[in-house]
Amino acid sequence: MVNNPNTETVDEVKVALENRIHALVESAYQEYQAKLQQEAAAPQNWWDLLLIGPFQPGAHDAGFIGDGPLLPHRIIQASDTFYYATVLLLNPSFPGPGFSACNLLSNMEADYRIDYYSGSLQSWAPAPYNTTVNSHFNPDQCLYIDVVQFEAERPNLIEMNVTARILNCRQVPLPHFGGFATAVYQFNSGIFGPPAGFDFNVGSRFMITD
Repeated sequence: MVNNPNTETVDEVKVALENRIHALVESAYQEYQAKLQQEAAAPQNWWDLLLIGPFQPGAHDAGFIGDGPLLPHRIIQASDTFYYATVLLLNPSFPGPGFSACNLLSNMEADYRIDYYSGSLQSWAPAPYNTTVNSHFNPDQCLYIDVVQFEAERPNLIEMNVTARILNCRQVPLPHFGGFATAVYQFNSGIFGPPAGFDFNVGSRFMITD
């Protein structure tokens, strides 16, 4: 279920994320061929999609986000509000200088659509945390950050996956310009697991508890 979003809260979450995301993307992009896998669709290297989360409001020490106020949280209390963010990057240097994917796609009146799909890992049935973000590319802007808000329902173990399509000015998907987030940034680290950072070729898993 998508909670009726408090626009001010969503905007505040986005602001809290933006500077850190820009720094993260800049660092990753410098060596993306080694550290970032491209979306599982052709043409590769033109664009990529990153999923971040889940996270919740309420903490001033949240590692990746620094001074928050956001809390990395994969164990979420029923009825609590939680957030996800996506980062869509149009490649600013491919296929070549002066004629990049960013330059072409951002200046052709194109739109993009991001779809969130969730499923229960306990019952193998669809879960209610699904929504769609529709937005528009701006001339010569390469990086797009979107934040969505959900309200946790009954206890469950959930996996979230995200897809994206690039659309023409008539809202028709461009052939071959579809992909899904193969890169997921997880805030949480565990005793047995790796530190917070990127996971590849997996969905984002979280638990709702009572």
